Amino acid sequence: MSTRKLIILTTIFIIFFCAWCRSIIRNDDKYNSLFKNHIRFSGKIVSLNVSGNHAYGIIRIKVEKTNTNAFTDSIHSAVFPYKIKEGYAEFYGYVPVTTKTGYDILLDSDKRILEIYDHEKNISTSGVNVSFESDNIMFVNRHTMFK
Repeated sequence: MSTRKLIILTTIFIIFFCAWCRSIIRNDDKYNSLFKNHIRFSGKIVSLNVSGNHAYGIIRIKVEKTNTNAFTDSIHSAVFPYKIKEGYAEFYGYVPVTTKTGYDILLDSDKRILEIYDHEKNISTSGVNVSFESDNIMFVNRHTMFK
Protein backbone atom coordinates (compact mmCIF):
# COMPACT_ATOMS: atom_id res chain seq x y z
CA MET A 1 0.00 0.00 0.00
CA SER A 2 1.35 3.40 -0.90
CA THR A 3 2.14 6.01 1.71
CA ARG A 4 -0.52 8.33 0.31
CA LYS A 5 -3.28 5.69 0.67
CA LEU A 6 -2.12 4.91 4.19
CA ILE A 7 -2.31 8.60 5.16
CA ILE A 8 -5.80 8.93 3.65
CA LEU A 9 -7.07 5.79 5.43
CA THR A 10 -5.53 6.89 8.72
CA THR A 11 -7.14 10.33 8.39
CA ILE A 12 -10.55 8.80 7.65
CA PHE A 13 -10.17 6.48 10.65
CA ILE A 14 -9.26 9.38 12.94
CA ILE A 15 -12.24 11.44 11.74
CA PHE A 16 -14.68 8.56 12.35
CA PHE A 17 -13.12 7.80 15.73
CA CYS A 18 -13.42 11.45 16.83
CA ALA A 19 -17.07 11.56 15.69
CA TRP A 20 -17.82 8.35 17.60
CA CYS A 21 -16.15 9.68 20.78
CA ARG A 22 -18.07 12.94 20.46
CA SER A 23 -21.41 11.11 20.24
CA ILE A 24 -20.55 9.08 23.35
CA ILE A 25 -19.69 12.25 25.27
CA ARG A 26 -23.01 13.85 24.22
CA ASN A 27 -24.93 10.77 25.41
CA ASP A 28 -23.03 10.77 28.71
CA ASP A 29 -23.84 14.45 29.23
CA LYS A 30 -27.50 13.77 28.47
CA TYR A 31 -27.70 10.90 30.98
CA ASN A 32 -25.57 12.66 33.60
CA SER A 33 -28.08 15.52 33.65
CA LEU A 34 -30.83 13.04 34.62
CA PHE A 35 -29.05 12.39 37.93
CA LYS A 36 -29.35 16.03 39.04
CA ASN A 37 -32.87 15.42 40.32
CA HIS A 38 -32.20 15.96 44.07
CA ILE A 39 -33.44 12.45 44.93
CA ARG A 40 -32.08 11.01 48.13
CA PHE A 41 -33.33 8.02 50.06
CA SER A 42 -32.21 5.64 52.77
CA GLY A 43 -33.52 2.45 54.27
CA LYS A 44 -32.90 -1.22 55.01
CA ILE A 45 -31.94 -3.82 52.43
CA VAL A 46 -34.73 -6.42 52.33
CA SER A 47 -33.46 -8.60 49.48
CA LEU A 48 -30.69 -9.05 46.94
CA ASN A 49 -30.87 -10.57 43.49
CA VAL A 50 -27.52 -10.81 41.70
CA SER A 51 -27.21 -11.78 38.05
CA GLY A 52 -24.35 -13.74 36.55
CA ASN A 53 -23.09 -10.59 34.81
CA HIS A 54 -20.22 -9.13 36.83
CA ALA A 55 -22.15 -8.76 40.12
CA TYR A 56 -24.86 -6.64 38.48
CA GLY A 57 -28.11 -7.01 40.34
CA ILE A 58 -31.09 -5.60 42.17
CA ILE A 59 -31.01 -4.39 45.78
CA ARG A 60 -34.52 -4.06 47.23
CA ILE A 61 -34.91 -1.49 49.95
CA LYS A 62 -37.58 -0.69 52.54
CA VAL A 63 -37.40 3.10 52.39
CA GLU A 64 -37.22 4.76 55.81
CA LYS A 65 -36.36 8.29 54.74
CA THR A 66 -36.78 10.02 51.38
CA ASN A 67 -37.46 13.38 49.83
CA THR A 68 -39.87 11.87 47.27
CA ASN A 69 -42.51 9.15 47.44
CA ALA A 70 -42.19 7.93 43.86
CA PHE A 71 -39.65 8.00 41.08
CA THR A 72 -39.69 5.77 38.01
CA ASP A 73 -37.58 7.29 35.29
CA SER A 74 -37.35 5.20 32.17
CA ILE A 75 -34.82 5.49 29.40
CA HIS A 76 -35.21 3.83 26.03
CA SER A 77 -32.69 0.98 25.64
CA ALA A 78 -31.21 1.44 29.12
CA VAL A 79 -31.85 0.91 32.83
CA PHE A 80 -31.92 3.94 35.12
CA PRO A 81 -30.26 2.85 38.39
CA TYR A 82 -33.18 3.18 40.80
CA LYS A 83 -36.93 3.35 41.27
CA ILE A 84 -39.05 4.33 44.28
CA LYS A 85 -42.68 3.44 44.81
CA GLU A 86 -45.02 2.87 47.77
CA GLY A 87 -42.36 2.81 50.47
CA TYR A 88 -39.93 0.59 48.57
CA ALA A 89 -37.03 1.24 46.26
CA GLU A 90 -34.87 -0.83 43.99
CA PHE A 91 -31.28 -0.11 43.05
CA TYR A 92 -30.02 -1.57 39.78
CA GLY A 93 -26.26 -1.83 39.50
CA TYR A 94 -23.14 -3.33 41.03
CA VAL A 95 -23.93 -5.34 44.17
CA PRO A 96 -20.81 -5.67 46.36
CA VAL A 97 -20.18 -9.24 47.49
CA THR A 98 -20.17 -8.13 51.15
CA THR A 99 -23.74 -6.78 50.92
CA LYS A 100 -26.32 -8.51 53.14
CA THR A 101 -30.00 -8.11 53.88
CA GLY A 102 -30.58 -5.93 56.92
CA TYR A 103 -27.78 -3.52 56.05
CA ASP A 104 -28.57 0.18 55.80
CA ILE A 105 -28.34 1.91 52.45
CA LEU A 106 -28.17 5.53 51.34
CA LEU A 107 -28.52 6.75 47.75
CA ASP A 108 -27.80 10.34 46.74
CA SER A 109 -28.58 10.89 43.07
CA ASP A 110 -26.98 14.33 42.79
CA LYS A 111 -23.67 12.94 44.07
CA ARG A 112 -24.22 9.69 42.11
CA ILE A 113 -23.26 7.52 45.07
CA LEU A 114 -24.68 4.52 46.87
CA GLU A 115 -23.41 3.82 50.38
CA ILE A 116 -24.01 0.58 52.27
CA TYR A 117 -23.62 0.42 56.06
CA ASP A 118 -23.58 -2.32 58.68
CA HIS A 119 -24.93 -0.27 61.57
CA GLU A 120 -22.61 2.79 61.49
CA LYS A 121 -19.73 1.09 59.63
CA ASN A 122 -19.42 1.88 55.92
CA ILE A 123 -19.22 -1.43 54.04
CA SER A 124 -19.20 -0.05 50.50
CA THR A 125 -19.45 3.15 48.49
CA SER A 126 -20.07 2.82 44.79
CA GLY A 127 -21.13 4.88 41.81
CA VAL A 128 -24.65 5.10 40.45
CA ASN A 129 -24.80 4.66 36.67
CA VAL A 130 -27.18 3.98 33.81
CA SER A 131 -26.77 0.49 32.30
CA PHE A 132 -26.93 0.01 28.54
CA GLU A 133 -26.06 -3.71 28.55
CA SER A 134 -28.84 -5.86 27.12
CA ASP A 135 -28.19 -8.64 29.69
CA ASN A 136 -28.72 -6.15 32.53
CA ILE A 137 -31.84 -4.69 30.93
CA MET A 138 -33.39 -8.15 30.53
CA PHE A 139 -32.41 -9.10 34.10
CA VAL A 140 -34.10 -6.01 35.56
CA ASN A 141 -37.22 -6.46 33.41
CA ARG A 142 -37.54 -10.07 34.59
CA HIS A 143 -36.82 -9.55 38.28
CA THR A 144 -38.07 -6.09 39.25
CA MET A 145 -40.94 -5.87 41.71
CA PHE A 146 -42.16 -2.74 39.89
CA LYS A 147 -43.95 -4.24 36.88
